[in-house]
Amino acid sequence: MPLPMLIALLAVPLEQARIHTLASLDKHVAVSAWFAAIAAGYSINHVIDLLRPRMIRILATAGCAIAMSIPVDIGLQQAQQLFASWPNAASFVTWFRPIANADTGPMLVETPTLAEYYTAVGARWKLWSSTFNITLPSGHVVDEHGRVGFPDNASEFARYIKDGYFSIVALHHHGFDNQLDHGITRILERNPSYRIVAIIPYGDSNYTVWKREKADQ
Repeated sequence: MPLPMLIALLAVPLEQARIHTLASLDKHVAVSAWFAAIAAGYSINHVIDLLRPRMIRILATAGCAIAMSIPVDIGLQQAQQLFASWPNAASFVTWFRPIANADTGPMLVETPTLAEYYTAVGARWKLWSSTFNITLPSGHVVDEHGRVGFPDNASEFARYIKDGYFSIVALHHHGFDNQLDHGITRILERNPSYRIVAIIPYGDSNYTVWKREKADQ
């Protein structure tokens, strides 16, 4: 029994090693960890059953129970860090929802998941692009695994902004995307069709929301 479980544990890290990425390894390997726990429990139980006399088995069982407190404590700390590390999105949702709901055009939002979930137009997935891909009216995603989203490649978004494709652009300057955001911002600043309509607090930074002016305004 432990051998198949061990193979299941190694499947995820080996696959990610094969495709040369560490992205989300901590989340993906959590699935395999359950199989590892089963194998470990089975093996420990088998070893304890072999111990004699009975008191030794009791002490060994108690020792295993105490040892379990270490990974439990580590897991609780990690869970707390993950839970508390995300910015409070309440203000972003409150400010962005009416802006998005009043518009029907394509939107470029850096991390659109929250906006899609909390806005009336969220279900219309073809309207949403991010700094990692551009969704066309046909539903085709432009360069999802190519150059779109690279820090030095804001030019990929330039022609769409020049053509007024995005009705709303919302950028959050932070981390990996910061260089890309600044590049897109410079493109927007040079385009008279776009103006800033909101600067929304989000964590230790802000979302800057740009809106394309109508042709008759």
